Amino acid sequence: MFVFSKASAKKIVHKEHCVFAAKIKMTNRVYFYSLRDAYAAGCRPCMYCSVLGSDFIKNRNKIKEFCAENNMECKWENGYIAITTSIDKWRIAVSDKAPYKLIIYHSNTAGISFGKRHKGKWLLEYHIQKMKHKDIMTTLQGIAAHTRYKLEDPDLPDLLRERFASITGKTMPKGERKGKKRRNKEKKWEERVLKRENVNRVMALLDGLKT
Repeated sequence: MFVFSKASAKKIVHKEHCVFAAKIKMTNRVYFYSLRDAYAAGCRPCMYCSVLGSDFIKNRNKIKEFCAENNMECKWENGYIAITTSIDKWRIAVSDKAPYKLIIYHSNTAGISFGKRHKGKWLLEYHIQKMKHKDIMTTLQGIAAHTRYKLEDPDLPDLLRERFASITGKTMPKGERKGKKRRNKEKKWEERVLKRENVNRVMALLDGLKT
């Protein structure tokens, strides 16, 4: 059961046992059976009793330290966590039905982007990133790894490289990025080339026998 105060303009929804819910006057209480109903009414989750908010407060120091080490900014914003790296932006939200799971939104600042609906509102220029993390810290680690992976891409657009330089004052490295899929693709291509060369060699020998 969830509750919010109809007298509050912030429309923050709380779990029934939340200390802030206890402060709401009985005459001002509006109850919801699910977060989906609360979101449909335009409410946003409490920072202190929600799954995401309580995890954020509990690990605030760890999150702050990790973000400082990885050149990231992380903050609570209107019921979700907003993350900014040197090249892109992320949002961590929670699903509106049990079991409550994290939903990771990613914005491609390079160009192509998609709009997704969350809590009754459109998050423009974001798409859902398929990350199966159960808490904020492991999600941040995944985001940091994703950012490092993109920074090593030699084909990364110049726009991102310029943005990285303007924020960090450093030149973005142009190393070689070879993920597992790319390595497997190159391996298969090399095998195809080798087979083709062997076939050509055999054909050349047969042509030599004819003469």
